[in-house]
Amino acid sequence: MRLALALYGEGNTDDRFLTLIIQRKSRKILAEYRKSNVRVASVEPIKLFEKKPTREENILQAARQAFRYHALIVHSDADDPSHKKALQERILPGFQLVQQSKGIVCEKLLPIIPVQAIEAWMLADYKVLCEEVRTGLSARELDIPTKAKQLELISKPKLRLNEVMAKINKQRRLHQKIDVSSLYEPLGQNIRLERLKLLAAYQQFEKDLTDTFLALNLIPRIDRI
Repeated sequence: MRLALALYGEGNTDDRFLTLIIQRKSRKILAEYRKSNVRVASVEPIKLFEKKPTREENILQAARQAFRYHALIVHSDADDPSHKKALQERILPGFQLVQQSKGIVCEKLLPIIPVQAIEAWMLADYKVLCEEVRTGLSARELDIPTKAKQLELISKPKLRLNEVMAKINKQRRLHQKIDVSSLYEPLGQNIRLERLKLLAAYQQFEKDLTDTFLALNLIPRIDRI
């Protein structure tokens, strides 16, 4: 069986990171339940054919375009110390609109809401980050928190990531400097999922994804390794 998942995200750079995280986590869940007969296809970012006036209408449009997929993941950064406000204001109204729709839509929807912003997840595995940018600077020197709770307390993780890269690039010649936008895809591919699992927001996504697989009858409610 081929499992097809789609993502309606907030931007191209976020999509490059999240599509890989979603695919890798999906494979891991299925492996834990010994579902080797299910092949997880590349997660498809949904680009709206037509931008609607409101967020909920755009989610409905994304669900319409994703009608051939098993599930649609909708991304919104929390921009807050908790995911609850984003869920209530920017996710659930759209989900309710999809449920009320009488047209053909993707019916299985789930949110992915990093606390504050997706860059907090990119900072979660400082060792992989340092390997990717080839720096010997320590997490302390780069001002990267090593504890998950500290990461989710950073009010502007995107700014923090930019500051980290500025410190690294300061020691390099012009042709050696690394642009932050180039990190989303390799970190999505290489960041350790066990590091992300320390984050409350990622734990919630893992639960929502598992529940979706249960609803799709992809995995049983027992027999997990």
